[in-house]
Amino acid sequence: MKIFLLIFAINIIFLTSVFAKQEFIDTTIDNHHVRVIKVVLDGNHYVITSLSNKWESLYTLMKKQGGISAINGAYFCPADYPHCGWKNFTNAPRFYKWVNYSKYWTDFWVNGVLAFDKNDKPFIVMNHIWWDVPKDLQGIQINVDKIKDIYYWIGNFPVLLLSGKDQIFKYEQLLTNKMKAKSPKTFICFTKDRKTIYFGYINKISIYEIPNFIKTHFKCYNAINLDAGGSLGLIYNNQIIRKESRPIMDAFVVIDRKTKEKMDKLRRKYDTLLNKIVKQIKNKFNSNIAKIEKIIIKIQSLKEKFENNFDIYFILDELEQKIRKEFDIKEF
Repeated sequence: MKIFLLIFAINIIFLTSVFAKQEFIDTTIDNHHVRVIKVVLDGNHYVITSLSNKWESLYTLMKKQGGISAINGAYFCPADYPHCGWKNFTNAPRFYKWVNYSKYWTDFWVNGVLAFDKNDKPFIVMNHIWWDVPKDLQGIQINVDKIKDIYYWIGNFPVLLLSGKDQIFKYEQLLTNKMKAKSPKTFICFTKDRKTIYFGYINKISIYEIPNFIKTHFKCYNAINLDAGGSLGLIYNNQIIRKESRPIMDAFVVIDRKTKEKMDKLRRKYDTLLNKIVKQIKNKFNSNIAKIEKIIIKIQSLKEKFENNFDIYFILDELEQKIRKEFDIKEF
């Protein structure tokens, strides 16, 4: 009986270590309340991006991708700010599936990009070659040769850690009083072996304190800052941990293996058909971008209609991205 119980206990521990690859950390460290999600990239969970052409809730951005956990993404100019001209827009580098939505390309201004390739491996991209950036950022080029491999990305500033080293000093002239103040701050990072992602927020902390904090307590090796304030939102296993007070424009989303396999199956099943549709559009409208944009608007309208039907939404989304890539249409 004792041997049986021992074997049973070992099996339970083993199963927990194999399948519990997403973990919610809700604790206090050095007087800072932290709420952080740990994702092990071992084939059971994946991190992707979700972008919006309008204001949407974090929950909606997550569910459109079949996600289970999520955090808000990059800074953007919200329509409720007068200086934004009463409309939503973002200058952040963004890449979704195989389509580049970055406003400025290929220079990222002061933003560092946290990207994922087709094999779901994370890496940092920085490219500061001609924009008017602080002196310590000028000329920095990191993993530019990997841009062609990017499948998902969102960029923001400041970069918190680069190869384990604090990068905040390079952004000193860009740091606002809000960043310097002890308030909730968000981040996303990955470990040196690129096998684990951490994202979440830390309460009552200054931007200056974050790099050492996340390196010490979460073994972060590369990390970027994310939007906070009214945009801060966090969801774990479909449970809203913190709800944003305004809709947002993008997010990092966690999907599980079942959803990933479903995506791959749908892609294999409909890829040939969708390519034929794109080819027909090209033959009929050639380079008439105005008409092609109308087709995209129609597809977006259908996506909204079928937002709760994952299969149909996914196929329509694939078609939209293929059209955008073919005709190099970045704007939503």
